Amino acid sequence: MCLAKDYTDQLLNIYNSIENDFKELNDKLSYIDIEQQKVLHELESNTFNAYMGYLLAKQLKEIRIERRKIKNELAPLINLRNNFLQKNDELLKKVHNNIINQEERAINFKPYQPEPKNELNKPCNMRLKRSGRRINSWMPLEGGLYCVSLGNGVKNIVKESSIVDFDDSKKVVNI
Repeated sequence: MCLAKDYTDQLLNIYNSIENDFKELNDKLSYIDIEQQKVLHELESNTFNAYMGYLLAKQLKEIRIERRKIKNELAPLINLRNNFLQKNDELLKKVHNNIINQEERAINFKPYQPEPKNELNKPCNMRLKRSGRRINSWMPLEGGLYCVSLGNGVKNIVKESSIVDFDDSKKVVNI
């Protein structure tokens, strides 16, 4: 398991928890504001006696106390969300994705496997003169002959003079 991935998972979980709490508190605040407006509209539009006025004032006070609790919770959360999380949101997600990609590359890593040391498997940059076919590998035989394996999988025995070697400077050199 990758420790960095675990840490970024935890950070993303914290980020998502903060976002969920922020939305939940905003929804509660909206609901409390609607309840407050209902009481204020009742005060505004109805005539009432002292007892009814006392009940409305008590209800309004309870709503305001609940509203203050929510706002006291929401204020530091907004500060954290706006000043830290929103500024680092993309960076956190990018780092998390990079770590996941690195972990996948580590899982799929295939160590270097050298080619078997066989003369026939020697890589080369050679072609046959007449056909221009690429030679994948070659092996010297007796009497100036070579066993060559071509790009299309065909193996042939050819004379030394029918092979063209392309060196790094792209000059044609005969073997």
